[in-house]
Amino acid sequence: PISLMFNDDRAVYPVLDRATGTFPSRDIGELTWSPDDKWVSFCETERPGEDWYIVLVSPHGDVLRTRLPDGVKYNGKVEWTDPSRLEIDTFGTMGHLVPYKYMVDGNTLREITPKAN
Repeated sequence: PISLMFNDDRAVYPVLDRATGTFPSRDIGELTWSPDDKWVSFCETERPGEDWYIVLVSPHGDVLRTRLPDGVKYNGKVEWTDPSRLEIDTFGTMGHLVPYKYMVDGNTLREITPKAN
């Protein structure tokens, strides 16, 4: 299993499942740092099932994670537009790319995607 570790060699993500003593099975996409270096971000696919998530991890071990409504395009990565805003392209209905936008608001990751009319 792959773990995200920072300089103190302490695994910060994913967290060990104490019930089973194992790490969950997840595929982690390309890592992208926020412009202010407060967060490292990536797309994640949780197995089994193909559930997609956007994940932010701070060097202190804080984790923000939210489920994406659609799958991420191949080699999709998180793009930061400023130190608190980010987006990711997903496949919407009919296979069209749909950008989802999020904002870091304190210790929450809040969707700010404009709603279609």
